[in-house]
Amino acid sequence: MSILEVSGLRKVYTTRFGGSRVEALRSVSFTVEQGEYVAIMGESGSGKTTLLNILAALDEPTAGTVRLEGRELHKIREKDAALFRRENLGFVFQEFNLLDTFTLEDNIYLPLVLAGKGDVYGDSKIELNGDGASFEAEIGYLARKQQKVDINLVVNHRGKRTECDIIAVGRSKVMCCCHGFDLMLRTPDISYGMIPDLKECMHTGEEHEVILKSYDEKTHQLKISIKEAKPHPFDGAEQRHPVNCRRASVITGKYDGGVFCKLENELDCLCSYLPEQNALDFHIGDRVVIVIRKYNYERKLVFGRILARW
Repeated sequence: MSILEVSGLRKVYTTRFGGSRVEALRSVSFTVEQGEYVAIMGESGSGKTTLLNILAALDEPTAGTVRLEGRELHKIREKDAALFRRENLGFVFQEFNLLDTFTLEDNIYLPLVLAGKGDVYGDSKIELNGDGASFEAEIGYLARKQQKVDINLVVNHRGKRTECDIIAVGRSKVMCCCHGFDLMLRTPDISYGMIPDLKECMHTGEEHEVILKSYDEKTHQLKISIKEAKPHPFDGAEQRHPVNCRRASVITGKYDGGVFCKLENELDCLCSYLPEQNALDFHIGDRVVIVIRKYNYERKLVFGRILARW
């Protein structure tokens, strides 16, 4: 017997006031055998997503039947559908479908908790009240309610200071959590200067002050900045490092025509090569002597030249 049987499937969508009808699927029939891999292909708008939603018991057909291991999906009661999907189906959504107020780990473990698989969290544990389907609905409601609180908090603090917690650290980016939002920050969001490896200066579990820059209520995208919560290192730099002064420095990065040399914490000097020098002569981490040439106050940049190694 086939593991999946689809027969005469039809799906018609009707506009809100019944003004027009769109036939998304018409006379779709096929079977899938145990161990068989099947790809559904078609142009945009041909009904692929509609078909998959029906196969996953997320939508109901207008006509036709879907049998999974002999069980007709349209006969499953709505209150039992969540439990059936959790125990029998896997679905990778096209759109983002995680609970925003849960961590990534929580989102992964939640189906196991709902299925009563025991203490999957170690020391922590969620107690289930009633059947899994009703609890799932309760979780969804609480998540939306909590998200609204977080969004209101973000909107009310736009342009102000708050905190974020560092979740993970890579060489050029970190993952952090701010008011329930999991965010990816890159070096330009964190530091005014070049940092070859963020793992050398940031660590998981740290709390950092940030500026809430913006929140897009349509896309639910939150933008924050760690560096803008700190004084700009360019302010007063010319008094500390006058034009024509020489400084010992370390190369922190390279660009076309020169290198970034660290003057002080988060303040770099863009140093061009001398005529007899080229990019192959210098590497990140090299110690050099530089001379300060000029300041660009509009762009808040310091320019210099490499004189020698040290």
